[in-house]
Amino acid sequence: MKIRFHKGMSFEDWKQFSFAHQVLNIASEMNRAKNWMKQGDAAAVKDSLDRAYELIDLTIEAQGETSLLRELLVFREWLGHFYPMESFSEQAIGEFVTSMKCLVDFDPESHLIKASLAA
Repeated sequence: MKIRFHKGMSFEDWKQFSFAHQVLNIASEMNRAKNWMKQGDAAAVKDSLDRAYELIDLTIEAQGETSLLRELLVFREWLGHFYPMESFSEQAIGEFVTSMKCLVDFDPESHLIKASLAA
């Protein structure tokens, strides 16, 4: 896979990260997208989603044929729901945040980190 946005990283580097680390990096890009949604900057949202897609694709490739493959593919497809949006209602932003929380819940370790951040 050719890496377009995270040029300082190789697939081998990404594969060495724990699944929790990978998930939290994807969530970080999604959090950037959420912040751009709140500001109404559709182009910046798309840029953040492109970076999130790249990390999701790297994660799918790194995880291979695991039980998580289906969930990652469904999540990737769901994320596409937000890509063509030009404006972002409070409902859309809420759905986006919920999807980000679901992603973090894919892994027990990242779930614990999310829980500690919420406290």
